[in-house]
Parts: sequence; structure tokens; C-alpha cells
Amino acid sequence: MDLSIVHYINHLWEGTIVDTLSLIISLKLFLALLWVVVVVLVTWKCKKNRKIVLLAFLFSILLFFVIWEWWFKMSFPYIRWLRLRPYLAHPDLIHPIGNLYTDTSFPSSHMANVLALFTVVVCFIPRVWPIALWFAVMMAFSRMHNGMHYPTDVIVGALRGILYGLVAVWLAKKIIRKI
Repeated sequence: MDLSIVHYINHLWEGTIVDTLSLIISLKLFLALLWVVVVVLVTWKCKKNRKIVLLAFLFSILLFFVIWEWWFKMSFPYIRWLRLRPYLAHPDLIHPIGNLYTDTSFPSSHMANVLALFTVVVCFIPRVWPIALWFAVMMAFSRMHNGMHYPTDVIVGALRGILYGLVAVWLAKKIIRKI
């Protein structure tokens, strides 16, 4: 089922502007710019809770990098072979777009990154949840369209990001209240 879905999405609108948009959305530079723009806008909008918001953003990115990108990937290098990316596992079916990552496809770090960011945003500005959802869906689609992830990779990455965001908000509120 996982393979059928990623195969379908990978070939959906193949050779159109969707390939380019999907590539742009998946760039690490795009993620970095998204973080900067969102953090600036949300801290500007949440003047009353600015310290908590900034601390929550900081904690969410620290949780993401420290737990997954540093500790898990560096401490357990053998995980890169746990699940090959779709384009590597099925080169005859899946056509890669963009950077050809060779680490494990499970779970999606891009999804965790985006959902950690937008979970913090939605905790402080709940009415923007449709925009956050739109970004999450676009990222999920692009990661599968690019042949980098299976649907389960995207779902688990999203859940991980939501958890990081919620823990970050909880920690930030707890610390600021004690100060």
C-alpha cells in the first residue's frame, strides 16, 4: 500500500510545474526561510507572549536537532539502512526529484521540522490552523512526489513534529512562569 501511494503521487503531474514547486518546498533553504519568516511574524503578532513564543520556537528546533538529527542519527548510524528511500528501493518505479538523500526514509525529518514549527504557531494563534495544515499537506505531498518518502514516513514525521512542538510550548510556558 505504501509503495502504491508513493508511486501514484510520484507520477502525479509529472513533468509539470508541480515538479519545480515540489522541489522548492523540499529545499532546506526554503525550510530555513520559512522558519525565519514565521518566527518573525508570530513574535510580532504575539507581543504579550513574545518571550514564551520565542522560547517555544527555540525549544522546538532544539528538540528536533538534538533528538533526531544529532543524537539518533549520529549515535545509531546503522539506522540509515532501516528503510531505503522509495527512489533507492524501487528505482524502476520511483523517479527522484531534487537532492538525492541516502539516509533512512523513516521518519520524514522535513515533516517533523514543519510540524514542530506550525504546532508552536497554532498553540499561540489557533485561527491560523488552516494555513498550517495547508503547509503540512504541501510538504507531505512534495516529499512523496519527490520520491523521498513513503506515506508512513510522512505520518510518523508529522506526529514527531507535533510532539516536539507541544513539548516545546509546555517547557516554554513552565520556564517563563517560574521566572
